[in-house]
Amino acid sequence: MKNTILVSLVAAVVGLLFVAGGLVLMKVEAGLGLARSRVHTVNEHANLAALQHGTLGWAGVYASDEDRLAIWHTFPRISAMELEEGVLSSDQCLKLSQVEQFYGLGRTTTVRLCSVAGGTLIFVNQTLKLRL
Repeated sequence: MKNTILVSLVAAVVGLLFVAGGLVLMKVEAGLGLARSRVHTVNEHANLAALQHGTLGWAGVYASDEDRLAIWHTFPRISAMELEEGVLSSDQCLKLSQVEQFYGLGRTTTVRLCSVAGGTLIFVNQTLKLRL
């Protein structure tokens, strides 16, 4: 009985640390360094729906008066991402992605840079997966 309670308590603490650490990491990385520029946050939110499967999500939408190519080449984290297929589509968006593995975690980041009147909308999605 005591062992079951102890194991449950340890699992709960580890889970809380994973959630807290993941959200902090994703919040910091979600902006991809955009906060120090002329980029403004439109919307940001966490997705905890798949938490029971060890996955956290973070999504953000940002706006800038700069064009999409300037943003792509100005921010090192964005310019280091892989350009995805279909970038010449009619939606005027560049689609970029990056997959990283570190300390038992896997992170996937996707960025869409979409031309709009007066600048660019930047859509960022990140998932953080616990890999045991």
